[in-house]
Amino acid sequence: MVLAVGVACGQVLGGLIVGADLFGLGWRPALLLNVPVGLTLLAVVRRTRQEPVGPAVTRLDLAGAGLLAAAISAVIVPMVFGRQQQWPAWCVLLLPAGIRGPAGFVRYERRVIEAGGQPLLDLRALRPPGVRAGLAACFLVMGAYTAFVFTLTLHLQNGLGFTASRAGLAFAPYTAGFAIVSLAWTRLPARTARLLPVLGPVLFAAALGALLAVAGTRWPLLSTATLLICAGAGHAASFSPLFARLAGLIGPATARRCPPWATPAP
Repeated sequence: MVLAVGVACGQVLGGLIVGADLFGLGWRPALLLNVPVGLTLLAVVRRTRQEPVGPAVTRLDLAGAGLLAAAISAVIVPMVFGRQQQWPAWCVLLLPAGIRGPAGFVRYERRVIEAGGQPLLDLRALRPPGVRAGLAACFLVMGAYTAFVFTLTLHLQNGLGFTASRAGLAFAPYTAGFAIVSLAWTRLPARTARLLPVLGPVLFAAALGALLAVAGTRWPLLSTATLLICAGAGHAASFSPLFARLAGLIGPATARRCPPWATPAP
């Protein structure tokens, strides 16, 4: 549900916010949208959470979170601002630190585990056979989606002259296909559901290839909407069943709930 709503709202709502040009800030308010959402969730959690039962209390690994955030920022900030600033010395120094940062994060998380603490990322979840390959597949699926969204936005706005809000609305059929499959795939027979991570990328690639053929210089609404629905459906079929399968491989200590067929045999 969260994935379906996120994909459905992200591009469409982001395009509308950018198109509205709130306070004359252009695209920047779209990034600030996370602030009220986060504050609202924080308030809801404080009111509805249940206190843990028993002596064990789980605490957030703030040091691990800070270390990981610093490592990611050390890579992203130079990549975003370096070209505009003519690659000053601070960019040259930050990038190597950011590249080495994940290794330091992993070493710290291992020490937390050895000390009996609760790590931000439990590295033991990567041990079961198939987990790393599955995560690599998830990375490729989401990477392909990110590249598609980026290039489609550039094509619609710079190539076809769409406004930001119109470009966001043009993406709506994709979100419909993603939401339908994301919410309905668990009702399929187990044999069919197991094939979705293989069939999904094929449908995704075929739909995007056809979209490239029909939307090079124009945007025919019916055909593009149909192809975007298929692409969104292929994306959901590629990711959601695969992620559920990974949850089953990791086990109940980390994965709370998953379809019965996703749990491996003992």
